[in-house]
Amino acid sequence: MSVLTEQAIKDILCDLTSSKLDEGTLEYAAGMVKEEGCTDPEELQELIGPFLLDGGAASTDAEVLSLCKALHEKLTTKPDAATTSSGSSPVAVNGDAASTDAEDDRSTSNAPAPNGAGAAVGGGGAGKLKTPVVLGSVLGDKKGGYQDPYLGLKKGSVNFNTGEHIDESVQKQKALQRERERQAKLMKQWEKSKQPPPPPTCRHGDKQLAKMTDINVESFSVIIAGRELLRDAPLKLAMGRKYGLVGRNGIGKSTFLNALARGEIHGINPDMHILHIEQEIRGGEETALEAVLAVDVERADLLQEEKLLLGREQTEELGRRLAWIYQRLNDIDAQSAESRASTILDGLGFTTDMQHKKTREFSGGWRMRVALARALFGDPDLLLLDEPTNHLDLHAVAWLTQYLSEWPKTCIIVSHARQFLNDVCTDIIHFSDQTLTYYRGNYDTFEEVRAGKQLQQQREFEAQEAKRAHMQKFVDKFRYNAKRASLVQSRLKAIAKLPMLEAVASDPTLVFSFDEPEALPTPILQLQDCYFKYGEGKSDWLLKDVAMTIDLDSRIAVCGVNGSGKSTLLKLMIGTIDPSEGHVVRHSKLRIGFFSQHHVDQLDLTLTAVQSLQTAFPDANLKDEDARTYLGKFGISGLLALEPLYVLSGGQKSRVAIALVAFKKPHVLIMDEPTNHLDLDAVQALIAALNNFQGGVVIVSHDAHMLSCVADEVWHVDHRTRSVAKFGEDFESYRKQLLKNKL
Repeated sequence: MSVLTEQAIKDILCDLTSSKLDEGTLEYAAGMVKEEGCTDPEELQELIGPFLLDGGAASTDAEVLSLCKALHEKLTTKPDAATTSSGSSPVAVNGDAASTDAEDDRSTSNAPAPNGAGAAVGGGGAGKLKTPVVLGSVLGDKKGGYQDPYLGLKKGSVNFNTGEHIDESVQKQKALQRERERQAKLMKQWEKSKQPPPPPTCRHGDKQLAKMTDINVESFSVIIAGRELLRDAPLKLAMGRKYGLVGRNGIGKSTFLNALARGEIHGINPDMHILHIEQEIRGGEETALEAVLAVDVERADLLQEEKLLLGREQTEELGRRLAWIYQRLNDIDAQSAESRASTILDGLGFTTDMQHKKTREFSGGWRMRVALARALFGDPDLLLLDEPTNHLDLHAVAWLTQYLSEWPKTCIIVSHARQFLNDVCTDIIHFSDQTLTYYRGNYDTFEEVRAGKQLQQQREFEAQEAKRAHMQKFVDKFRYNAKRASLVQSRLKAIAKLPMLEAVASDPTLVFSFDEPEALPTPILQLQDCYFKYGEGKSDWLLKDVAMTIDLDSRIAVCGVNGSGKSTLLKLMIGTIDPSEGHVVRHSKLRIGFFSQHHVDQLDLTLTAVQSLQTAFPDANLKDEDARTYLGKFGISGLLALEPLYVLSGGQKSRVAIALVAFKKPHVLIMDEPTNHLDLDAVQALIAALNNFQGGVVIVSHDAHMLSCVADEVWHVDHRTRSVAKFGEDFESYRKQLLKNKL
């Protein structure tokens, strides 16, 4: 490429774009061109094309390519002396073709030069001395004494191999920073331009023509914003089986489901009915029941047409049309539609009154349930569920488990709820290393098989390393022994032929670590005969006669159906609200860390994790290094801590939120649905951290596995009596009793 300086490239770009780009964009683009060294216009277009389009220098890809061709021509044209600087000019050492500025000056002047200092080494001819040089005369002519031309370089910048005078590590850091910023920009553009999955609809047709078939795609790839999430991965789904899709947070599980729903994976029958629920429905004037029934578009259209025709004067032609409509309604089983929709809503926790309540009156969690009900009512051939249990209580999770287990169609489920995956899934798809690996059985079976494979891999690696070390020891010992030369060569060949095995890498993100608080005398938190209701007057109590004690060794699970008052109870504990009657007693030095299920939504996504921590705790005067060290204890390590939060996955944002909650070393952690966005391995890491935590823990969660591992007390909030009572046995006994009463 060119030896032009960054400033020279910037000037060329300014001329080519008629100064349409702002100063910052010009400097950024010039730096990228200088660092990346593109070899053709197409590479230049890929590198700086988005900036030319965004800055208004070009409006089409063709114009961008034209600008890049002109830029490439100027970059590959040999520059004159004015376009290069002494800091970036190559140095002539041991036959190199270039010379320093100091040498160039002497080669074009009549001034004498020191013997050898100005001559090109290796027969270049340029810079040949015409007369002998007396060193003393040179010293006498120079103000301040003799000036060695090779000492004119910047400190610590000589590179005898490349002639570059910039520290390589700094160069690489800048290039890496620019690449991260480019990726973040592309990701943001992709997020804005991506199409949502199609809305759920019912498809009615001849049952014999149903598209319920196996899916077998030998190889496909998924690429977003230039990043390859899946490369030549296989997609193999058998009809009627339930697949759990598992993998690291941020690896691309949701993006893969989106591509599948939008029909972007070639090789799948385009007539196959695929539904994916990604977000809550918008609230409107329709009721929850009407919103679910609206999925059956054909039924709604037929009923609308029937109503219109019945309002007209009857004719023979209208009669025939009405007869066809009634027959079609019968064929699609329209009579039972309302009953089926009501059954689904009831299973998801909607009472009869709630089913006739307008969707705009529901919270986000209940709207998500409506969206889930719409998908189930649509009865697709392939149902894609992304964290379906996030807004469900234990009753609703139990109902959904039974529904999906008995459902005859195919399903792919992304979920962090281990128990749910164990109860529903027949197969597990592991998303890792840009491919999909398939395992028969539920999540526990998958984990056992994967652990066995990793153990075998580690044993093979250790055995090979021991063998390699043994042979290398022999080689080192007898390398210079002529009598053993043939044996040494034999060992070297054997070492070279050993297969390249990798050790099982430990994942630095699989960590949560809560600092130990100082001890406090008990009790540290008490609720004494507390009653609560919003406002004055005769409104009903939300909570009645609550009496609880929480200490440093407490491990409490707060359970109950949605709407029973669990979140209200947590607010009483932390002091967000005061009891209408009774008292809450807290130790004067008590620190409470409260993680709300809305914590992630309240983060400023334009900040990095480091900036979020520094902004939340300005009095701590945290340096960047200290903030990164602390965040590393919650799996936010390396470059993740420096990325804007909007490019992080939901699970990574949750880690940041939990880190913020734990920064002040709380004595009690109160957590409302902490696992909503964490993957299964991260949930397991959080369980281990909570069990090692030396303070009290109070958890509200629908994750049965987590509660059974962490809690040793269960407090049940009864939505009928509004009372809070301790359950006498462990969580598993509570869960069985609860489901028995419900079912």
